[in-house]
Amino acid sequence: MDHRVLSRMDVLGLIAFCAVLFGICMVSERPLSIHEAVLPVTSRLMLADGDLVVPKTGNAPWLESPPLPQWISTILAIPFGHVESHFVARLGNVVMATLIVLMAAWMSTRLFGRNIGLLTGLILATMVEFTKYAWLAEDEIYLCAVITSVLTWFVWMEFPLTDKEGSSARSRPTTSAAWYLAPFTGRSWTMLVFFVLLGMTNLCKGILFGMVVALVPCVSFIVLQFNYERLKPYLWVWGVLTTICIGLAWPFASYLRYPDVIDLWRFDLGGRVDGSYAAINEPIWYYPVNLLWMIAPWTFAMPAGLWMTRKVALKEKMSAERFVWCWAILLPAVLSIPAGKHHHYMLHGMIPWAMLSSIGLVQCWAWLLSWPKWLKNPAWSLLSIATPACLAIYLLKDKMAGPEVITYGLLGAIPVIAILLAWGVTRTDRRIASGVLFGVIASAMIFGHLYAGRYLDKNRLDAQFCQELAKEYEASQESSKMPLLVDCGYHSHRAFLCQFYLPTEAKTLPNLSFLHSSEINSDDVLVVSISGKQAELEEYGEVEIVRQIEKGSGGRDSEDERLTVYHVHFPQTFEKIPTENVRVSPMQAINRAKGPDLTVIR
Repeated sequence: MDHRVLSRMDVLGLIAFCAVLFGICMVSERPLSIHEAVLPVTSRLMLADGDLVVPKTGNAPWLESPPLPQWISTILAIPFGHVESHFVARLGNVVMATLIVLMAAWMSTRLFGRNIGLLTGLILATMVEFTKYAWLAEDEIYLCAVITSVLTWFVWMEFPLTDKEGSSARSRPTTSAAWYLAPFTGRSWTMLVFFVLLGMTNLCKGILFGMVVALVPCVSFIVLQFNYERLKPYLWVWGVLTTICIGLAWPFASYLRYPDVIDLWRFDLGGRVDGSYAAINEPIWYYPVNLLWMIAPWTFAMPAGLWMTRKVALKEKMSAERFVWCWAILLPAVLSIPAGKHHHYMLHGMIPWAMLSSIGLVQCWAWLLSWPKWLKNPAWSLLSIATPACLAIYLLKDKMAGPEVITYGLLGAIPVIAILLAWGVTRTDRRIASGVLFGVIASAMIFGHLYAGRYLDKNRLDAQFCQELAKEYEASQESSKMPLLVDCGYHSHRAFLCQFYLPTEAKTLPNLSFLHSSEINSDDVLVVSISGKQAELEEYGEVEIVRQIEKGSGGRDSEDERLTVYHVHFPQTFEKIPTENVRVSPMQAINRAKGPDLTVIR
């Protein structure tokens, strides 16, 4: 077998590893976060109303991001007929993360060989930042999958197996022509696929962001070769037009229906670049510093990988090492230019660091095997690993959430795990060494996921509150059921969490003024909002608190921010206002602009 090709068993092994590590989020019943709830709820509404262009929250447009993640989630949910369970809601992110791991392993195998390729897949899967988003039902992992597909295709074109010189035979124009005609001449179908995938990056997350992230490593690698012939195949008018048509299709369709979506994009996207969206402004060194924990637990291997590849990367223009360096170093450099920064922007730059860490890990393992036999004795791990870890846990035991049995269980398990780990990584058989190493790390991550979900998750109280309310509401007699309404005016993302866990018949209110809506045909309603809304609700009628969360979640512990269910009884003179033609703007839907106020509209 070619050393630059993954075998069928390699692929199946990576899939099985990802299915266990990532799939735990589908069965753990860990509650959704307020940001996770957006995708399944908008997908559920898309599945219900068939509108594939505009994701919605209730009847309001949710145009914060393009809908490719909703399309994929909806397709995956069709066999189940719903997206109400954690299993279905998180199925998409597990599938996307697994595909990314496979593409990363394939790229690394093509560039550095099968052993490094397999290590790259396993290391990427167990990087803290990547594993986190593989567990989350958010659209970042979908964008990462599309960006990775662009770069995978680029590697396939630029590093063909049969081309020992590294020339891009697949991407050259198929016909010769004068220089002024070359941009219009035909290219191979592989080049067309590249431009199609590049356009698809604009169907996920922020507009233009994915395209920039995908192009930085590609363009920098080609340009730094200082060879126009290598760049010329990509200067193709029809390819560029294909990317533009695909990339602008959804923004244009959204603009036709909501012309003021421009205000949203100017605020959300432009504000991240110029700093006017101050909530995410960070210093220029933000990414280099945060990268150290994002690639953990493999941070220790990264310097060795950089050192081992430095000469080839700096001297050989068409080398795989230079491409990886362009991706790993220049992407965070470019992302550091805008004022707005967030750690998940670097999710799309984890793969090159996984490759470098793989090369570094092999070197560290070789160095470890060169130690004298007495120093490789697993008993040393009791002193170097187990003792500090147990001491830290014992000192923090009073601050650890959960029953004491967990603390003492960890104190007993850590020495055993330390010995097993030390024994495994000192084996000369790489299959045993890697099996023990990644088995221990994956097990630790799964334990952390389950423990945090049970005792530390900041959204669990809100989720439990809504689940209990849903059970009581569904169990109540049909004749006594009052309309169940969710107030989206206090926090749109937190309202998404309520929508996910509450029954599907629960309706949304863009704000409390919509209690005047003529669509509410009952004198009594149940309103899910926060405790700080009681005084405002009393302006609409008699108010009674039905139930209230005992303690806030997500850092919202103040008396005014606890989830509360109100029973509101409208007076006989309460005015009803038709809302069929009341329009909620994209900015209003995400609570970036006030209104619409029915009391003013009337």
